[in-house]
Amino acid sequence: MAAQRAKFLSGCANNKIPEKKAERIFDLMEEFAGYGFNKSHSCAYALLAYQTAYMKTHYPVEFMAALLTSETGNAEKAVKYINEARGMSISILPPDVNESDLYFTPVGESIRFGLAAIKNVGENTAKAIRTHGWRPVNSKRYMILRTDRAALPE
Repeated sequence: MAAQRAKFLSGCANNKIPEKKAERIFDLMEEFAGYGFNKSHSCAYALLAYQTAYMKTHYPVEFMAALLTSETGNAEKAVKYINEARGMSISILPPDVNESDLYFTPVGESIRFGLAAIKNVGENTAKAIRTHGWRPVNSKRYMILRTDRAALPE
């Protein structure tokens, strides 16, 4: 880095940039080099950004369902992404014990709210509800009586 400093300061002097200013500029660049991304990281992030934009543009329902699923348990982000989906004209269908899967699921041009994403239900309870082949459920009482009590939240 010392050789680069000398080369940079020499170039600045040739371009009539004051020495103190040139040193300050180099110090800022050197500081950035300690945490800046190198080219390979930049290329990888650019590719990831392109692929994400492609999926969101060409498969918006599936993309938003996956995004919402990835934020299950984070209510603040889930609300943000639900609003974003609505802004994209994607309706969010309410949770339904007869229709919902564990997570957010694409259903035509809509997304069905996942059972595991319901506050205070959680993954274990949702799995217990889903794994029993006792659908359709006609009442809460019927569902609770048929669900493993160990999986129910207290």
